[in-house]
Order: sequence, then C-alpha cells, then structure tokens
Amino acid sequence: MKKISQLFIIVCFVLLNVQLVSAAAQAWTDTSYDFSKAHKLLIVKPNYTFTEGQVTSEELTDMMYLEAQSLNMYALNTADIDKNILRDSAIDLPKLRVEDAQKAESIFNSQMEKYTDLYMVATIVHNTRVMVFYDVYSAATKQPVFTYQIVASSTSDDNMVNYRHLTKVFYKEFSKAMKAKK
Repeated sequence: MKKISQLFIIVCFVLLNVQLVSAAAQAWTDTSYDFSKAHKLLIVKPNYTFTEGQVTSEELTDMMYLEAQSLNMYALNTADIDKNILRDSAIDLPKLRVEDAQKAESIFNSQMEKYTDLYMVATIVHNTRVMVFYDVYSAATKQPVFTYQIVASSTSDDNMVNYRHLTKVFYKEFSKAMKAKK
C-alpha cells in the first residue's frame, strides 16, 4: 500500500509539472487599427541575448520569417526592405550600417512604412523558462497594435524547436485575432 501511495504522489507531481505551453496572453493595444488594410508584415531582429551554445538572433529571425508564411499576409524581412530602399532611393543600407549605424537605422525607420503595413518585434527571455513577448506595431504610426506573451513549460528546452513551436502558436493566434478584427 505504501508503494502505491508513493507511486501515486510521484505521478501527480509529474502531471502537475508537464505542460505544453502555459500563460499565453494577448492584448489589443490599438483597438481602432484597421487590419483590413494590413497586407505586409515585416519581421525584424528579435531582442535576444545570445549565450554560447544557443540559437543566434539571425537564426531566430530567419525562422520567424519562414514561419510567417503561414499567415494570410505577405512576410518581409529587413533584407527585403533594404533592397526596396536601394532600388527606390539608391541608398545601400547594408554598407551604410557599417559606416554609420545610427544614420542607417534612421533611414530604415523613416522609409519602411512605404514597404510594409506592420512590423513584429519579438523579445525573448530565457531564465528558468523561455518567455517570448511578440509585439506588432503599425509601420505608419510606430505604435503597438497587438501584443502577445507566451511562456514555455518548465520542461521545454531553450532551443530552436521550442522557439519554432512558440512562434507557430503566436502566428496562429495573431491570424485568428486579425480575422476577428476585420
């Protein structure tokens, strides 16, 4: 009987600690934004502190860009915007970033609204659990229009597979929320 009760307690602890994803929260920060006019989403480099042996910011940006293809929007990355600015304004932003990063960032920020409707910035915190804040901004006003927070389970690893899963959940919820607002 003692063994059965010990086994029962262990199973209860395991079941309480195993979760796929928890604490997902979304919020509309601009309820007046017209999502019927939003057709392009720019994926920018996430706010992420790289530590040795973990995923790089570039890998995360590429993954978020590829996963954004599941949205009913046209996904862009910063290289796409750079090419458009080069074509239309003859300003080579990658070269300018090496020479004067502040000026390049200023030009990018002032010109991007010509080429995208929204842009998404992910902030990734990796302590005991992986926590990701997805913030979607209007390119025209630079004001947030949608925020989403998701926390991985305590048993999830801090790796690309987990980030991909969390990003897919975000895009699915963002897509549903956009359809409800149109």
